[in-house]
Amino acid sequence: MADIDSTDSPPPTDAGASTPRRWPWLLLAIVLVLVAVGARWAFLSLRQSDDQRAETQAENETLRARLADIDRALDQLREGQQRLSQRLDSSSATNQVLREELLGMGERAGLLEDAVARLAQSRMSGESLLRLNEAEFLLAMGAERLSLYADVGAAIQAYSLAEGALAELDDPALATLRQTLAQELIQLRQMPPDPRPPLRAELATLAGELPLLPSSRSGEVSLASPDSSRLAQLLGQLVTVRRVGTQADPLGPAQHQAALAAMALQFELAQAALARPDAAAFQAALDRIAQSGQALFDEGSPAVVDWQARLSAARNTPLLPTPPVLGATLRELRSLRAARSVSTSVPLKPLPPPPAPAGDLPDVEHAVTPSVRPDPLSADEGDEGAVP
Repeated sequence: MADIDSTDSPPPTDAGASTPRRWPWLLLAIVLVLVAVGARWAFLSLRQSDDQRAETQAENETLRARLADIDRALDQLREGQQRLSQRLDSSSATNQVLREELLGMGERAGLLEDAVARLAQSRMSGESLLRLNEAEFLLAMGAERLSLYADVGAAIQAYSLAEGALAELDDPALATLRQTLAQELIQLRQMPPDPRPPLRAELATLAGELPLLPSSRSGEVSLASPDSSRLAQLLGQLVTVRRVGTQADPLGPAQHQAALAAMALQFELAQAALARPDAAAFQAALDRIAQSGQALFDEGSPAVVDWQARLSAARNTPLLPTPPVLGATLRELRSLRAARSVSTSVPLKPLPPPPAPAGDLPDVEHAVTPSVRPDPLSADEGDEGAVP
């Protein structure tokens, strides 16, 4: 059994020799596969790196363009900042100058207030004196015109001219005077219209109607009646018989014309009394006209009745409305001038200079020149004789 087993088993040298022959080829195939895979991976890696490099280059170009834009914007901002800095420096210098000028104006305002205070205490200048004289004359003329002739229009015109003369003066002490004058002007303008112009026209109409009024036939005796003969009626038209007595005297044509002329003269006297105006003389003239008309005209005629009614209405018409009480402005103006004339005789003490402004700029004095420091006292002493 042992010999048979030994003879039937293959020889071990042939199997061991074939196994080493297969492994090199297998290793070579594995290596080739690995090399191919590595080459493929290297090719893909290189291609990806080229794409990334192109993208990176494009991004770099974009970043360079953005950086260039940012540099240009920064340059513009630097230029704008420099311009703003220059403007700020210029504004600071301008503000400094304006502050100095403002402080100077404050000091000038103080000096002007002192000058105004001194001028208010000193006498008036020649132009101011002339304006005040003109205003006083106009006020007096308007008041007298109103009181003598009741001429409201002339009084309003005179007071308006006085208001214009006072308006040209810049004296603060005249403010109250202007207000008083304005109140008196308002009172004058609120007066009712003057009744004399229509009354004057009515008197002229009544005087013109005198020749047209029928004459009085009292005392006449008619010689002819409707039953009389034709000859008696003809004689009655040619001859008028009037009873003569103490009550009714006969008037011929010449006497009738003389009576009409006397009544026209009374109308002229009434017109003259109306122009003054004189209410007593006006009513007396109309009373004489009414008495003459009763004796001269036929009172039974409707025209005469209407004429006498109009004459009575004209007599009872008030000539003037109640005028306002004027003179307050004139009295105030005269008292103001008297007070100022008294103040000029008192020597005035020079006012102390105003305190320096409490600022932190010690060189502000150059903004105030010596020409803005008026001395009204020295200016007033030169023409002291011009004050009345």
